[in-house]
Amino acid sequence: MVLALAVRTEPRETHVLVLALTHTPPRDRLDAVPFPEAEKWRLGLDDIPTWIVATEANSFVWPGPDVRPVPGRSTGAWTYGQISSALLQLVARAYLGNRERQRARLVVRSS
Repeated sequence: MVLALAVRTEPRETHVLVLALTHTPPRDRLDAVPFPEAEKWRLGLDDIPTWIVATEANSFVWPGPDVRPVPGRSTGAWTYGQISSALLQLVARAYLGNRERQRARLVVRSS
């Protein structure tokens, strides 16, 4: 997953918007953003080509039922690291553009 936005709505509640990662190339170039190899390497991810899906986002209260610790990291570590601001902005523009074209959806996993 890629955390695209986090909003604290109550003192003990943080809502997040996340986008999925996939190794499957998109059918349409607007459906996903290529995950740059250099960023994947810096985060310790595999070297298989990866895309950030820009047609669906999941919204939930952090940490959410599907969040798992990072394999091989200290107990409770849930992050591989941060993506660059440039990549985050590119992903946000892609998702919002797809929403504007009615080609994306938001799935609320928790309120």
